[in-house]
Amino acid sequence: MSNMKLPLGQAVVGSAKLAEPTIEQRIRALEERLYEMEIRFRRATIEQSRAKSKKVSRIPEDALLVGKTRGQMY
Repeated sequence: MSNMKLPLGQAVVGSAKLAEPTIEQRIRALEERLYEMEIRFRRATIEQSRAKSKKVSRIPEDALLVGKTRGQMY
């Protein structure tokens, strides 16, 4: 009996197999995974918005500086 291969998640204890996770346990595990995915998504969104704001803010600042110096020069 010790040489028998069982499908994953099953083990023979006497004649009973180990119980599978309950629905509540499955739901809790899925909620934890969803929460982690939401955090990763929020962080990525924040990083993207920071990168965009840096790119956008550089252009007007440069344009304003160039405009002022040209205006002062003439």
